[in-house]
Amino acid sequence: MNKWFRITGLVVLTLALAGCHRSQDAQTVRRNSAKILNRAETLWCEDATVTAALKGDQLTQVRATQTKANPNVVTTRRGLLGAGTTKISYAMAKRLMTATAKQQHQTMRLASLAALNRALTAAKARFKLTGYNQLTTYKTTGTQTALGIGYVAAGDTLYALSLGYDPAITDLPVATVYVSGQLKVPKTHLSNPQLAGRWFSEDKTQQLRVTGNQLYHVQVTGTYTSVERFAIQDLRRQGVNATYTGTFQAAQLAAAVLHYGMPKATTRAASDGQATYLFLTKNTMVKLSQGQVTHFTKTAKGHDTSRVPAEFAAVFAACDRQEGVNRALAVSPIAAHQYEIVYNDPNRLTNVYNRSLNRYRFATVEGGRATLRDQQ
Repeated sequence: MNKWFRITGLVVLTLALAGCHRSQDAQTVRRNSAKILNRAETLWCEDATVTAALKGDQLTQVRATQTKANPNVVTTRRGLLGAGTTKISYAMAKRLMTATAKQQHQTMRLASLAALNRALTAAKARFKLTGYNQLTTYKTTGTQTALGIGYVAAGDTLYALSLGYDPAITDLPVATVYVSGQLKVPKTHLSNPQLAGRWFSEDKTQQLRVTGNQLYHVQVTGTYTSVERFAIQDLRRQGVNATYTGTFQAAQLAAAVLHYGMPKATTRAASDGQATYLFLTKNTMVKLSQGQVTHFTKTAKGHDTSRVPAEFAAVFAACDRQEGVNRALAVSPIAAHQYEIVYNDPNRLTNVYNRSLNRYRFATVEGGRATLRDQQ
């Protein structure tokens, strides 16, 4: 009898300890995920996707595919996802998703914990979910629309799990795996004086000059010279909503394809509407354009073709004294001492650049001073 009690007691103790261990594991997953998502800022680059078929409430034909081109990039900061999101409970996400499906006359099945764990296993996660409260869920701020995704982070990996499935879709996206630390980013925030000077491309074909918060490009074709400039934006000084725009997200994706990232806290970068000029250090910069990277180094050596000619500088200075929402972006000669000026939004990295919104003015330069007028 005593032997039976000893064995029974050992089994009960073992089960109790196992239960505590599982509970602790669940708490650890939730606590660690929250800690990672609450960091000041993390850039996550898409690494893989998991798709499956749905049979009843079960996922079948589950498979993971590595992302080899055009990776998506998401940013988490202080518990939020990019801009325009509000953190909500899973219970609220469930209500909103169900209501949206009903309004849109769609069939939706909510993901079970078993299905979520099946997706995590395919994504090679080293943990399992024991409750929906281990996930972080969001809705679009100011709406009653849930994102329909549950996020859980572990180490340098972020798992984005679909919380609802459409049974009509045969190749269901059930999870996306993101990793951090894979992108080349500016490590420190750079000031205007640190960026000032001449920048020379590695292939020796381009020279640019930084003055203040402007990046100037002097273009010479035969005897014809024109000057274009781009605002070097300081993302750290911008608001969250002003930074994480659709235009910036498109630039982020284009940069990620080339293995570069733009954290809000450290990025100084300019855009000409197509290419992004990203300053990595006070002496190195990259031009990211159409799937190509051009490396620039700041230097004082060699023949300098980056200096803005005096009359062009006078025109830009006159425009800046009349600074408005739009700024002078380009100056071109139309006759001796006569210039045409193109105005548009200078913040092309985050704001939509539309050439049809260009505004034109004109200038005459006499005695080194420019006079502006609206008509030619």
